[in-house]
Amino acid sequence: MMQKCLATQIGKNVQVYIDDVVITSKKGSTLIEDLKETFDNLDKFCLKLNPTKCSFGVPAGELLGFLVSARGIEANPEKIQAIVTMRKPTKLKEIQQLTGRVAALSRFVARLGEKALPFYALIKQGEKFQWNEEADRAFENLKRAISTPPILVAPKEKEPLLLYIAATPQVVSTALVVEREEEGKLHGVQRPVYFISEVLSPSKQRPMDKSRKPMASSAMVSRTLLGPLEKARHTWPEELPSVLWSIRTTPNTATQETPFFLVHGAEAVLPIEIEHDSPRVTEYNEEISRKALEDDVDALDEARDEVLSRVAKYQQDLKNYHSRRLRPRSFQVGDLVLRLNQKSHEKLESPWLGPYIVTEVIEGGAYRIKDKKTGNVEPNPWNVAQLRRFYA
Repeated sequence: MMQKCLATQIGKNVQVYIDDVVITSKKGSTLIEDLKETFDNLDKFCLKLNPTKCSFGVPAGELLGFLVSARGIEANPEKIQAIVTMRKPTKLKEIQQLTGRVAALSRFVARLGEKALPFYALIKQGEKFQWNEEADRAFENLKRAISTPPILVAPKEKEPLLLYIAATPQVVSTALVVEREEEGKLHGVQRPVYFISEVLSPSKQRPMDKSRKPMASSAMVSRTLLGPLEKARHTWPEELPSVLWSIRTTPNTATQETPFFLVHGAEAVLPIEIEHDSPRVTEYNEEISRKALEDDVDALDEARDEVLSRVAKYQQDLKNYHSRRLRPRSFQVGDLVLRLNQKSHEKLESPWLGPYIVTEVIEGGAYRIKDKKTGNVEPNPWNVAQLRRFYA
């Protein structure tokens, strides 16, 4: 919803993450103008802000657990202090907490995953782990490394990025940096944008020889979700909310209801209804709407039961459709049959061998057969799909 509402501002003077909105005015003189534009767009979609969570003219603040200011993006000092003041782990859970904190800070410190390798080795030992000198040294080195983390900078539009990669059999680390001219510096200065340091699991350390193309688990996901995202290419994060919204507000063929209705008991108000002042928006009454919503919730269980019956009918219709040309076959003991030749044969050679005599009927459409001429019994049973009746 926020992506649709602030589409004209995102990347220009606004950044959005789910329902968190940050107005990024580059100059103090444009702050009022940027605020007015944002409020006008929010008002068009009838969105209200929580005053207790709003801050204005903030030179620095916390966003998604990071400290953001004009200097750049910094790690939260509380997270750093939690590791610096942490005692040596004595329990497996404490080591797991330590590695979790290291993972959260790995984007601020280069090759932090390598410094934490001894801790991952202890986790593999389970509850009976033994804290050793190697882990003790790594613990102290870790505290020194995170005590003064670098400040990350935000890349500018069309600014070249440099990527550094360091790899070992256990860890892969990368650093994304920009090179800028700074006052008082003779040469360009490289400033970090982002760090990644991943400890490889055993499966990643020994990758498969053959790569396999990921397949969608269902045709619906492939068609309605992956299709539009593939067309969007590198802009898929902006397209994803719209695609998910369309899936949730589109009636399903089997249920004849939208996923949104089955969860909430009422249909969603579409952005197009707000934009063009549909009767549902212009004649909205909060008291009547609240009463209607309570009634819809009370009737939701009944609606879901009805949907289950629709799904059962839909599945039966599918079964009937695919079985319309099916001619069931069955054989009895003593019947003469031909079996499919599973070995390669000449172009004009018959694909069927026999005749054979059915000697036993097995549940599930399988039969035991023997050669009529030689009397040799086939060692394995044959499925009805690989048999056909023999007419003398």
